[in-house]
Amino acid sequence: MRGRTRVSVVGLGYVGLSTAACLAEKFDVTGIDVDERKVEQIGRGVAPFSERSLTPLLKRQVRNGSLKCTTGYEGVGDSEFVFVTVGTPSDSSGRIDLSHVRAAAHSVGDAISGARRRRIDVLLKSTVIPGTARRLVKRVIEERSGRACGEGFGLCSNPEFLREGSAIEDTMRPSRIVIGRFDTSSGRRALSLYKKFYGEGMMPPVVETTPEMAELIKYASNAFLAMKVSFINTVARICEKIPQGHVDSVARGIGLDNRIGTRFMEAGPGFGGSCFPKDIKALIRFAQDIGVDASLLEATLKVNETQPEHILSTADSMLRGLNGRKVAILGLSFKPDTDDVRESRSMMLIEKLIQRGAKVAVYDPVAMERARSEIGSNADFTQNVEECLEDADLAIVMTSWDEFRGIREGDFVNLMKTPRVIDARRIYDPSRFVATDFAAVGVGPRATARTGNSYSISSGGGAINTGDSCEVPMSDGKFPVTSGQRMITGAVVKDDERYVVTDYSLPDGLTLSTTELKPNKATRGHSHPTPEFYIFFDECNLTLGSEARAVKVGDIVHVGPNEFHKVEAAGRPCRFVSLFWGERASVQAIYADHR
Repeated sequence: MRGRTRVSVVGLGYVGLSTAACLAEKFDVTGIDVDERKVEQIGRGVAPFSERSLTPLLKRQVRNGSLKCTTGYEGVGDSEFVFVTVGTPSDSSGRIDLSHVRAAAHSVGDAISGARRRRIDVLLKSTVIPGTARRLVKRVIEERSGRACGEGFGLCSNPEFLREGSAIEDTMRPSRIVIGRFDTSSGRRALSLYKKFYGEGMMPPVVETTPEMAELIKYASNAFLAMKVSFINTVARICEKIPQGHVDSVARGIGLDNRIGTRFMEAGPGFGGSCFPKDIKALIRFAQDIGVDASLLEATLKVNETQPEHILSTADSMLRGLNGRKVAILGLSFKPDTDDVRESRSMMLIEKLIQRGAKVAVYDPVAMERARSEIGSNADFTQNVEECLEDADLAIVMTSWDEFRGIREGDFVNLMKTPRVIDARRIYDPSRFVATDFAAVGVGPRATARTGNSYSISSGGGAINTGDSCEVPMSDGKFPVTSGQRMITGAVVKDDERYVVTDYSLPDGLTLSTTELKPNKATRGHSHPTPEFYIFFDECNLTLGSEARAVKVGDIVHVGPNEFHKVEAAGRPCRFVSLFWGERASVQAIYADHR
């Protein structure tokens, strides 16, 4: 392929390999990495990680010879352009670790020193703090090559803005190109490369600036997007405390303001991956080192770090304790379309569940092997959704894979020991989960109740239309029921020895049942998949699960799916009301009796 521009890419991680595979569409590319196993794998056309659309592109470029990989830097001397895309992790203090950048600059400088080309241009794509290109990369290359920047080699800070799972798309159709040039010729040559790749009429917007500002643009971009995530997760926590609250309504309501926008306004378990967490930590430390208050960045990080704890608290409340309970985790990667589990909120949640004594089963369509190296034998790695959910006490959806969107309520009910679900990504419609104890990040209570002279029960999941309520006045032991101003007729179910029950059919499949339990009598001990709410008008005893306790007038109790319960009257009658979905006959048909 004579006449094609020659390019080297140093560092073949998510950014480097995606960049190399795309550039090979127009140029002859040499990929360089110190990992021999990775280089051998890529040389066979096999990607060492999961990235949408990468594998077929990589196979084609390797097969036609436009992409070759090596562990040596010999190809740098024959290249017109060299992209540096090595990793920049955080150290234990949160500061950026530039050791890989320093090593790459050292090797690139050595290769340039012996090159026949009069000039080679270096584009630094690694995410680095402002001043890195000038104080580290430029200095090292000049020292090792014996050439001056702007003459024997060119240098630009040229940050990438690729999303994991969409790296190929973002490389081929970027939102912008940022070029931080040291000199006019370096900037002009970098721009010419991109024009050759994209074509004059297809060039994305270009920002030309100083190296330091280019480096800061990358950090500021990631920090701002992360801040939006933490902001909407804070709003989500507020929504969870409000009956019928839903964070998606808030996100849409504010996102339609074009000053705000709807992107990165999806509440969930928090951000993860290889970029946002480490970049914010590095930017905080950089700001502190130069005397700038980074409180906003610190708050962004704090919200994100506590989001898994927030989900853990919801799980603990639903299960009334985690010790010995089986929890099924659906999703391990920090987002769909990638196998990256670095800084995944799912991994953090799993660690916390195990610390609390839970038995954790996990499943992810592509990230199992990467997660196994971190979790080890502390969790049960299952083969599919069905195996993961089998006999579980609780399921938590942590990644919005399409495979999980296809799970129906009946699957949870049939497979799990007790159908309880936390939808951390809000991929399900809460109103469709009528026989499941269901919670979602950013969604308020589906049912609320208040006490006073009368009791009111309303559904936050849409089961009762807005404005409808079920009023149960306490007067002379009678329980007339109205919806709005309309009287609802009831069916009387008598057991002369123990109690009198009256069932009222409410809108949308709800049943409100009033019971007068005779002195020293008890209901049947039973359980059923349908959740139920109880309101007590008299003192009595309640057994819920394995716990027996006394209830007072006005107590409101939620009975979870398949949770054993029994009410016992003491020396006087006990009156209470229950609310459940379905009719008594259909619910009794699936009773598990414990007489």
